[in-house]
Amino acid sequence: MLGAAVSVAQVPESSLLNPNASETMSAKLCSNATDVMANPLNYICVDSMFPIRIASVDAGEATDKIGSPWNAHKNPMCQCGMFPSYPIGMWVPDRMIEAVEQPGCSPLTGLNLASALTVALSKTLPKGRESTTADAGGGSEAGFRHVNTWQSMLPQILGLPVAKCQPTMPFETTLISPMWNANDPVTPNLLFPEWNLIYTQVIGFVKSTLSCVNATLNTKAQQPIEDAMYWQLGCWGKSLPANGRYADNDPVRGSSLVAARSLFHSARTGGNGLFLTVGDAAVCGPVPAPFPQKSGFKHSMMFPFTEKGPLDTSGRAQFDIKSPLSQIQELNPLAAVFSSCAHSIGSSHWRWGMGKHKAVTPRDYVYMQWRWIDCCQ
Repeated sequence: MLGAAVSVAQVPESSLLNPNASETMSAKLCSNATDVMANPLNYICVDSMFPIRIASVDAGEATDKIGSPWNAHKNPMCQCGMFPSYPIGMWVPDRMIEAVEQPGCSPLTGLNLASALTVALSKTLPKGRESTTADAGGGSEAGFRHVNTWQSMLPQILGLPVAKCQPTMPFETTLISPMWNANDPVTPNLLFPEWNLIYTQVIGFVKSTLSCVNATLNTKAQQPIEDAMYWQLGCWGKSLPANGRYADNDPVRGSSLVAARSLFHSARTGGNGLFLTVGDAAVCGPVPAPFPQKSGFKHSMMFPFTEKGPLDTSGRAQFDIKSPLSQIQELNPLAAVFSSCAHSIGSSHWRWGMGKHKAVTPRDYVYMQWRWIDCCQ
């Protein structure tokens, strides 16, 4: 995305060292998820890396039941140099995504990434808010979030055989992108000008319903259809325009929507989302694609509740003890039944997000983005 070239090092040092440098960025308005950054394996299911496809044959199955994408490599052999070899494909923990209400907040680092920038651009960097409507992804400006994404180093740390084919982009942010402007609903359309010719309100409801079903069931027969409808994000709403505005009073759906939209924003602004890593064409390295292949990604909620189950690895009950309402929501047996480790993009939150609504502010969410990577060895 436009912010892809912006690293933490480019932010004024005083802003990084002093999270409270701006009145609009007081610590109490930002969530703290530094333990997630320090110990990411505690907040994801490691078996979500399965299945592992070796020479076109899948081995193993993940708890989340999400298999290899429909167009994962099919040839048992590959060649990227002088000698032929064999390809391996698997899900890798690719990026950690922060969908934050307050611009500049970074729960994973506990820092204010750009307090000076926040003050200077206060009109285009509004505080996040939830809507009073239930039209997910609709046109009214009922909610707004900024997104920061951090490349996960777990594939390299774990020595995954496909790590060499992972696109590298250490940090991306929507903070300085004019295409992620809450006060300008027109400019973001310039990233995907073709979608206005494809999408019409007349048949939009039918497409949205079909996309919701496809994304939730996520079978190999339905994946090509869902991938072709790239302007839809299943049950969450529309992927376009690719900005932080949404109309949904549910923070789980709203944060999921903008987290997925950031992938599309990244794809057209030269970021991590630009690259395809699925299929025989990508076994020698990531290749540019016109839009992200949704079936090549899946998400896991890491914060404020992990999608691993009703308890985290330290045995702490996953509800906010500060809020009685949150306790009631999280002491819901359905939260355990529907904890699935990971979910496909656009999949109904009734299937994976039950009991994961933080009732107190700030309602910042952190997700792990899993990417399927095919890589010739």
